[in-house]
Amino acid sequence: SYLYKSITRWIFLITLPLFLFFLFFSKETILLLFGSSYLSGATVLRILALAFFINASVGLTWDALVAMGRTKFVMITQGAGAVTNVALNVLLIPPFGIEGAAIGTACGIIIMNIMQLIAIYRSIGFYPYDRQYLKISVIAILTMLLITTAIGLFIERIPCWSVLIIFPIYFVLYMAFVIKSKCLQRADMMILKTIQEKTGIRLKFLDRLFK
Repeated sequence: SYLYKSITRWIFLITLPLFLFFLFFSKETILLLFGSSYLSGATVLRILALAFFINASVGLTWDALVAMGRTKFVMITQGAGAVTNVALNVLLIPPFGIEGAAIGTACGIIIMNIMQLIAIYRSIGFYPYDRQYLKISVIAILTMLLITTAIGLFIERIPCWSVLIIFPIYFVLYMAFVIKSKCLQRADMMILKTIQEKTGIRLKFLDRLFK
């Protein structure tokens, strides 16, 4: 359970800023990757980013259930997700088009993961989340608002290539605030130190935070 909780926390830590970035900079991302012809897909990107963030945030529920021998239930959750996806696509595509398809797909993914998460809790009485997740979420949102406000004050319209600079700055600030706010446990800090040692990349601000 400790390993499952630790892995889930790290997945949440990494995917949350990605989700928020796609939420706030979806148009710039679409322009950079596919060009202006696909700009209408920005809303679809936001919807699917939410779905895959939730999918990642529940952790390794699929693997945990398989390890417990509950493969039949995993198949049931997949079936429920697929039925939800198809049903909502039939209902939503005619009035909403591609956005309706994205909503249907997102709902199917979310329902499947919620069912698996509930099954994990009922099977072993384990819930991977705690108050630190709320704290991390607040830090991620406030950091993103800080970035977007600063950009809005000085730049009226940012070029699409700027996301290649904005995201690294955002991610570094976010992780620094997370570490400084003591959102990570001792084992998490040791993981960061190990990454520095294995990669040979020394970040001075991290060294100060470890002290």
